[in-house]
Amino acid sequence: MRRSKAQGAALITGAFALVTVFQCGPVATGGARTSVTAVLRGLAPSAPTSLGWTLSLESASAQVESLRWFEGEPVFEARARPANPLAGSWGVAHAHPGHYTPGEALADVTVRRSLDLLGGPVTLGPIAAVTGVANSATVSLRPADATVRLQGTAVREGVTVRFRVALREPFDVEGVPARGEILADGSTGFECAVDLREWLDRADFGALAATPAGADGVIDVPEGSQVRNALFRGVSNGAAYRFTV
Repeated sequence: MRRSKAQGAALITGAFALVTVFQCGPVATGGARTSVTAVLRGLAPSAPTSLGWTLSLESASAQVESLRWFEGEPVFEARARPANPLAGSWGVAHAHPGHYTPGEALADVTVRRSLDLLGGPVTLGPIAAVTGVANSATVSLRPADATVRLQGTAVREGVTVRFRVALREPFDVEGVPARGEILADGSTGFECAVDLREWLDRADFGALAATPAGADGVIDVPEGSQVRNALFRGVSNGAAYRFTV
C-alpha cells in the first residue's frame, strides 16, 4: 500500500516522539544484590574553630537512626563539577542547598543506637545493597532522650568556658558526598567520620559569659543561645559527615 507524504511524516514524527520518551524517562540501575559494610566514628577537634576557639571535648554522642546511599549528586559538590560539554549549559542540572535529587537507592541500614563519638569506630554490616556507583548519602539522627549531647571546654585568648549542650530535634542530613562503587563481591566498605569541630565551628562561647555555671563548674547552654543555634546548624551541615571508601 502506497502511503501519502502526510502519512509518512506522521510516522516519522511518532517514531521520534517514542525515542524522545525513552531517552528522557528514568533509567533503572538494574543492580545485582550484594552487601556493603560501614564504619562510624567521630573526629575530635584538632585545630581551632573559625572563630578561634580551641575545643577539648569530654563527651560527645549522637543517636543515629539510619544511613542511606544514593546515585544522586551530593548537594555540596554538584555545582563545582564540570558541565557536560555534550549537553550544553541549559541541560545541566546543578544541585544546591534545598535542591537534592537522590535518584536510585543503593543501600540502607537502620542503626537506632547511640554512638559514642569519642569512642572507637563502630562497624555495621553486612548491609543489604545493590551494585552501582554511589554519589551521595543521607544521615538520619533521631532523639531518644536527646539526639546530640556534647560536653567540653572552649578556650580563646585566656577565656575558658566549660559547657554542656544537648539537641532534641530530629535531623535528616541529605545530599552528603559519599562517592564509591558498590561491587558485586560484597567487598565495598564505607567509613563515615563525624567532624565534631565542624559541628561547633561557628559557636561563639563568649556569648555564654553572662550564663551562670552549675555546681560542677559547667555551663548548661540555654535554649535560644548563639552556641546552641550554631550547633544546630553544624549538625545540619553535610560537610560535617565525611564518607570515604
